[in-house]
Amino acid sequence: MQALILMGSPKAKKSNSYAIASYLIEKLENEGVRCHTIHILANFAKLSEIINYLEKVDILILSSPLYSCALPSHVTYLFERVYSKKTLLPKKDISTFLLVNSGFPESNQNEVAVDVFKNWSLMCGFDYKGAAQIGMGPALGGKALSKKSFTRKLRSNLSVVAKNLANNRRISPLTIENLKRPFFSRKSYRNVATIRYRFLFNKARVKPDLQPYLYKN
Repeated sequence: MQALILMGSPKAKKSNSYAIASYLIEKLENEGVRCHTIHILANFAKLSEIINYLEKVDILILSSPLYSCALPSHVTYLFERVYSKKTLLPKKDISTFLLVNSGFPESNQNEVAVDVFKNWSLMCGFDYKGAAQIGMGPALGGKALSKKSFTRKLRSNLSVVAKNLANNRRISPLTIENLKRPFFSRKSYRNVATIRYRFLFNKARVKPDLQPYLYKN
């Protein structure tokens, strides 16, 4: 069994999308799945390469950030290009799964992106298996999940996803819901974000009034 992982973040290996996908790739490989990775922005003109991979793989995973409440433009443009070549797509079941992360404390802010990916998967004739909606992305800082102790539950649920994908099984609603769980309380996230913004403002030698801009309960 083989999988193609599309990296949607422009930040490449410094991104949360890469960190999250890397953990899932590790678990898939432990299940005997051979993984191939393509960075969408760096290989934007290579649609034929992606189509060729789709001939070989059984699993297609997109790992992407949420920008302005939507998937990045280069990701949705790739969707349009792949769909325009629908007649060239392989006539077989390819399982699709989305890893989407955002800076919002509430993971449900990712729902529009999930709907877009799901509809695209179905329109292309793929077998949509589900999505991991991850909030509080800045807490990850682009670091490996294993280096962040608060990601223990996320890692556990991604391991379940890998096992189900490797065995061509549907991911349970319980696992999908568990993937939405925040790393910590919104209040804690807000306090850490405030400290971070004050640090950045001090570094830039500006002193704006933070109060109107900070996330509030």
